[in-house]
Amino acid sequence: MKHSDFTNQKHTYGIRKFTTGVGVAVLGTFLFTGLGQTASADEVETAEETATIEEEINSENPAEVVAETSEGVEGEKITNELPVVEEEVTPTEPVEQATEAPMPIEEEINDPTPADEVNEAAVEEQAEEVPSEDFLEETPVEESIEEAPVEDDATEDVLEEETQTEVTPVVEDTNVIEEETEKTLVEEEVVEEETPVEEDTAEEVEEYPETANEELEVTHKSRYETGAPFDGAGTEIVQHNPKNNYIYSVNGYETSLDIIDGSTEELKLINQIFLEDYGVEAGDLTSVAVNPSGEYIAVAAPAEVKTDNGQVVFFDYLGKYLNRLTVGALPDMLTYTPDGDSLLVANEGELNDEYTINPPGGISVIDTRKSPQHLTQDDVTTVNVTKEDIPEDFRPLGPNPDEYHLNAEPEYIVVDNNSEYAYVAFQEVSAIGKFNIANKSFERIQSMGYKDHSIPGMGMDVSDEDGGADITPVPVLGMYQPDGIALYEVNGETYIVTANEGDSQDYDGYSEEVRVSDIKDLIQLDAQYYNGFTQEELDDMVANGLFDDDQLGRLTVTLDHPFKTGDIHNAIVSFGARSFSIMRASDMAMIYDSGDEFEKTTLNYIPDWFNVDIEAPDELAMDGRSDNKGPETESVVVGTVGEEQYAFIGSERTGGFFIYNVSNPDATYFVDYVYDASLTDISPEGMDFIAAEDSPEGVPMLAVGHELSGTISLFELTSLLNNDVENGSTDVEDNGTEDVMVDGEDSNDKKPDLDKEDIIKDVSASDSDEVTASNDVSRENTAVTKTSTNARMTADPNLTTAAVSQVTEQSSKKDSQETLPNTGITAPETGVLAAILLGLGGFFTFFRRNRKEQ
Repeated sequence: MKHSDFTNQKHTYGIRKFTTGVGVAVLGTFLFTGLGQTASADEVETAEETATIEEEINSENPAEVVAETSEGVEGEKITNELPVVEEEVTPTEPVEQATEAPMPIEEEINDPTPADEVNEAAVEEQAEEVPSEDFLEETPVEESIEEAPVEDDATEDVLEEETQTEVTPVVEDTNVIEEETEKTLVEEEVVEEETPVEEDTAEEVEEYPETANEELEVTHKSRYETGAPFDGAGTEIVQHNPKNNYIYSVNGYETSLDIIDGSTEELKLINQIFLEDYGVEAGDLTSVAVNPSGEYIAVAAPAEVKTDNGQVVFFDYLGKYLNRLTVGALPDMLTYTPDGDSLLVANEGELNDEYTINPPGGISVIDTRKSPQHLTQDDVTTVNVTKEDIPEDFRPLGPNPDEYHLNAEPEYIVVDNNSEYAYVAFQEVSAIGKFNIANKSFERIQSMGYKDHSIPGMGMDVSDEDGGADITPVPVLGMYQPDGIALYEVNGETYIVTANEGDSQDYDGYSEEVRVSDIKDLIQLDAQYYNGFTQEELDDMVANGLFDDDQLGRLTVTLDHPFKTGDIHNAIVSFGARSFSIMRASDMAMIYDSGDEFEKTTLNYIPDWFNVDIEAPDELAMDGRSDNKGPETESVVVGTVGEEQYAFIGSERTGGFFIYNVSNPDATYFVDYVYDASLTDISPEGMDFIAAEDSPEGVPMLAVGHELSGTISLFELTSLLNNDVENGSTDVEDNGTEDVMVDGEDSNDKKPDLDKEDIIKDVSASDSDEVTASNDVSRENTAVTKTSTNARMTADPNLTTAAVSQVTEQSSKKDSQETLPNTGITAPETGVLAAILLGLGGFFTFFRRNRKEQ
């Protein structure tokens, strides 16, 4: 058929064709949702007609043309073919205008029909066939995609020649040109709008990079920003209420309780409570707890003068004020018992800055069997720590021995599943207390001992002026001093998990803090307190500058410890253990400590953030915290994902959180380290594990409040393990615990002259060979029960499990396959369906045209 006859016929049945093939294509376009674009009916027809009459691409099989049209739907050739056309049609300015709207102009140039007739027909056809502006805007790109593979060099030369000779009449008719040009420009804007979306997705992926962890998938789901300035404490403690999926956040910057809707992808503030609005005079808000019923919440509110008694304020779950009661000085943390019958409050009882007023620390027990609005002060019982409660190896703290017991300041409380016992962390004195809830008394307060950093696998970096990371055994004893603690059970046994942050008394009236270099003349190291060095080795280290700033000189240590002879320090004692530990609740024995894995892990994952001091989001001092508590682990929670139990430990200084499988406490091992590479979330302060049955998504989640950045992030947790084929991963067995924990008698056997060995116990008192053997057994047991992690474990005590889990290249996460709104169909599936429909549309259009030609 002649080209002139062909083009004259197209206007007589365009509408009819639109209702068939192109109708299907339109449906495919809408399903494509940005993944592909389609053409209007007359332009699809014109592209196929032009392709048909060109001599070099005549095909005996019409299906090939349809196949090429289907391939065009994929959108792969738009970036490759259009630039070629632009280069070959650039000699004159009119040609450039034609290039901007390639197919509509080209169609009219190659049509010998007079311009006026073409313009009138084109306007009429567009008015009849095109239902909307959106459809017109998508047309040119799709048509270019379909035509580009069809043309070859010879055809392009002919088109170029015809364009140069006939472009002027077309340009003179501004109606069509302006309309088609406008469509092209709008379409180009649409294409440009798609690009930033991809970039945003890439940035979100880079926030929390994926790692080689093959056991647990952690997906960042959503974030809430308080708007507080950096280091403004916009959020500290967070608690989730499964009744309504609200998140309650302590906002230190506003001195308010923020109530946030956590049931949607976008976390939204729905209420903000200010205690002053209800006549409560408070210096701060320190904690929030949700009653197990979900009906009530309680907030801890210290007095404006922190040494005065504070209050607990009750609200309903929507934030309506109900009541308030008086408790001890500086209520720092509170929690309900699982049965909801009691509310326990940790009264920290800190000193005033002049060190002249030292209120006692203790526990307030509030009987909450009545609704909060009916509670009275008679329902409150406060139990303070007495001299009789403290053990013999209690750390001496402060200048007055008669007041040592007053420095037992409760920091955190957790309650067992039976609501029988509460376990209390006394941070500054590095002790754990066991509290009988029914009897309202301390059954036991036990010192946690000291961590021997001279043992291989227990080392640390001690200087911020040593030129980088240097994690090595050193003659230092570390106080565990946990901040957050958690409880979990395995086979009926309760275990205490501690985040060993470290803390000191540092007041104007008295401070225990000092640098090693400041007291070097008062240090005479005694090898009886260290299992990693002999006396000869210690003397050689001192002679070789051990107390210089590039070695131990910069390390911040305490003046108050039991390893002294008068004013002479026979050991160096630092704050915090730079680790997390597990204790067996029944006998308070420590059975696990992560050693130096936290420092080695951060060095392995993000070396530029090693022991970093973050002074601002753009001011990072690498190695800046090595002289003072290192990564500073702040909080810990334990939860079940799949059939495994995991500990999540937040690192206040370095940022992010570490994940350990604690299903078998005797074979605990590292799983992953999750951190925000964009520094949007900085300094996790409070964490709350949300069990699958309590989660709005029906899967386990983790809520993390970040103090420095003032942000809250939610993470979804998915198990990657096939627990059906695993055996014994949660069984508690005797795997040589006594080898790890050597008591005082074992130490006496080794050093008969030791008269203070009872103080150095737990992990720190272990012989280095015994610690090494125990670590080997632990890792071997782990390798048996966790084959997916076996290749990443090591028995070398100088290495850690952290060193074998590597950061992968930052690639697109599974988040990129988000479910399309209101469909439940993922984007790739919709794209396939759209391609099929577009292919059918092209086939029907071609079939209809062939039939009409005949």
